[in-house]
Amino acid sequence: MSWEEAKGEIVFWLVNRKRNKMLLKTTRVLNCGDMALVCGLHWKEGNERRFVLITQEQMSRWRVPIREMLAEAEQNMIQRFPAVKRPLEEVLQEAAKMVGQTWEKEGTGLGRKLILLTNREGYLGASAMLYDGVLKELADAMGSDLFILPSSIHEVLALPDDGEVDWKELEEIVQTINQTEVEDREVLSDTVYCYCRENDLLLPARAFSPKATL
Repeated sequence: MSWEEAKGEIVFWLVNRKRNKMLLKTTRVLNCGDMALVCGLHWKEGNERRFVLITQEQMSRWRVPIREMLAEAEQNMIQRFPAVKRPLEEVLQEAAKMVGQTWEKEGTGLGRKLILLTNREGYLGASAMLYDGVLKELADAMGSDLFILPSSIHEVLALPDDGEVDWKELEEIVQTINQTEVEDREVLSDTVYCYCRENDLLLPARAFSPKATL
């Protein structure tokens, strides 16, 4: 397949760097903290979607810089897998209703502030946070910087950084959930990130600590 034939089918998604060390040796990536953004080809077979990683060998034949490839992938992702932002409580309420249960909302607490960010398919949707302008728009709507909790390769959770919670507490929660609730192959990161809307910058939350060491 030539580059001209492939570029309309190229997509990207985020994976954990450490847990995919061997796989990532077979391709080129853009490192994002302890995550890696990878490119693949996407197509549909009946009602099923297929995603196949693009190898270094294939990239070498195309002779296309990784950033150009990612730019094409982003256009395709935005068109086919647009970002979706919804209050987590609303998502949980719908999920409970589908199985005939009742979801009782929290009176207070983090749960009421969390926004689930994914794509329209809810599959490999964590990368939606990297679409141009998505985090900026969400941060402006909330009126603050954001903590980003990597829920899995399929979604992340956004929380306003309103000074009421420490990033270390959030990171402990993320790590515990990764160890007990998330399938190993779907773990995205043990690190809480912070989005600074003034600089349009996404970094590990520890980088914003006064005594931070990267």
